[in-house]
Amino acid sequence: MIKSQPKSRLSQVLHWIGISTSSWYYQQIPPEQQRKRGPLGKPIDTELLEAVKSVAEMFPMWGYKRITIVCRRQEIQVGKKTVYRIFKLLGLLQKPRPRAAELYQAAKLFELLPRRPNDLWQTDVTYIHIPGHGWWYAVTVIDYYSRYLLACHLTTSYSASELSWPPDQLETDLVFLLGDDQAALPRASSSII
Repeated sequence: MIKSQPKSRLSQVLHWIGISTSSWYYQQIPPEQQRKRGPLGKPIDTELLEAVKSVAEMFPMWGYKRITIVCRRQEIQVGKKTVYRIFKLLGLLQKPRPRAAELYQAAKLFELLPRRPNDLWQTDVTYIHIPGHGWWYAVTVIDYYSRYLLACHLTTSYSASELSWPPDQLETDLVFLLGDDQAALPRASSSII
């Protein structure tokens, strides 16, 4: 087709065939010749490279940001970007551990869960309406493991002095709610709330 029409342009022929001209003229660059776009970075001083390398060898588990701080404390004038470039050049960068956020949070939550009664108590303040008496605040202490109500205190005010009560009052409330034999709970050194 090109020989039959000697004056036809290559771009028209490529259009008829269905090939873009950029694909026709594209020449793949070998990987060893490829470089990142933009200006070339400054060459790294060999003395600086050796100084950062020696500090990195002293603290092999630390990342480039901590190594930058240690270098600055040792009077080595270097920025974190330069230390990052040196780490990348020497192959010292550590890949961050992939971790699912849900698993990490679930593991931390499991550490906080109580394993027996009186391991963890939970307090709550709730605003409730008592017919004939109006609105009151109910301050409760609940055993998180057994879900038993350990103490309840009703007050009309939300002030700190009204919401906190001394440990002997708490023990009186516990004896009333649980009985004498079950009220032997750990004593608090200060007020509950």
